Amino acid sequence: MRLRYLHTTILRRSRTNGQRQSTNHLFEPPARPRSNNFTNSNIVKCNVAMRNHMRLFHSMPRKSEVTYNTMISGYFSNGEYNLAQNLFDEMPVKNLVAQTIMIKANIKNNNLIAAWRLFDEMPIKDIVSWNTILSGYMQNGLMDEANRVFDEMPMKDVVSWSTILSGYVQNGLMDEATGIFHDM
Repeated sequence: MRLRYLHTTILRRSRTNGQRQSTNHLFEPPARPRSNNFTNSNIVKCNVAMRNHMRLFHSMPRKSEVTYNTMISGYFSNGEYNLAQNLFDEMPVKNLVAQTIMIKANIKNNNLIAAWRLFDEMPIKDIVSWNTILSGYMQNGLMDEANRVFDEMPMKDVVSWSTILSGYVQNGLMDEATGIFHDM
């Protein structure tokens, strides 16, 4: 979805002297034999599109938080964690959206230490960032850390309660799950 939005945005802005320039070459994969494997074909198309988007991104004279967030999210969505991290490191000013994306990326990449470090260094944390780190600990069965995060949360929403409750159930801690259910 995000790549489609970026593609649409690029097409809208691809005018020179009022005339629309063709940008199809930016989004077409290189000529190669057709693959019968639908998944591989889409991965190749996605990777080619991301490379083209990155070229376009680097050619932009001014980059906003939105363009950084879009590229970081695109890399993360395509499993390119190192490229997402590199681009995040280049961001002049880190924002809440990019920080939360990178917390998710670190969790997905099984680097909970980096996820926690990034979360801990965030000057502003919203409910999404709290729920993201809570979910990461729960998914990895780190119940003590998850409990600590849950207890420290300044505000809890339905996602927070559902995350801790399902984490207990998935880890076979039914008494704790029942206690949380009654605390809701």
